[in-house]
Amino acid sequence: MDYSPPDPTSVSADGQSRSMAGILTARAYECVRTINLWGRVRLLAEPSFDRGAVEPEVVLRRLATWARAEAPRDPEPFDIEVAA
Repeated sequence: MDYSPPDPTSVSADGQSRSMAGILTARAYECVRTINLWGRVRLLAEPSFDRGAVEPEVVLRRLATWARAEAPRDPEPFDIEVAA
């Protein structure tokens, strides 16, 4: 029996998950895209407290760095979701 999915690609070319199996891969793809911009921008959701929370003011300052850096794209969706 063949148990392979009809479409073996779990993540689309733009980094969106196409299946449950692609969720972790999509998150890794987002990280790699952000790391490629490192030095110009920071993750919005990077904790500013030991407990893992992010101060709203810190998120706003980091978001401003994205605008000042003239990043070629907006912050990744999962990064925004976690920061919120």
